[in-house]
Amino acid sequence: MAPGTAGTITTTVTASAATTVTPELLVPEGWKALPARSSRPTALAPGRTLRTDWLVTAPAGLPRDVPHWLRLLVHSRGKGQQQFTSSSVAQAQAG
Repeated sequence: MAPGTAGTITTTVTASAATTVTPELLVPEGWKALPARSSRPTALAPGRTLRTDWLVTAPAGLPRDVPHWLRLLVHSRGKGQQQFTSSSVAQAQAG
């Protein structure tokens, strides 16, 4: 994606047990990330996957081809109301 313009990033979460998940995409300071559709807690059965499309904008003037890190946080709530947070990190760059 070019700096100053929005690009789409897709994240996936696969449940290993019955759980309710809420994904949250964290981006570097100055970047913006919004879910393409409204984001809400989603119940997943074991083995089921939730895909979320995010509109991500890198700030205008950002140097091209410099790596930055995006972090997907997934807040989960199990049957017994146990709450967990897990994360995954991926590299992104404006180009």
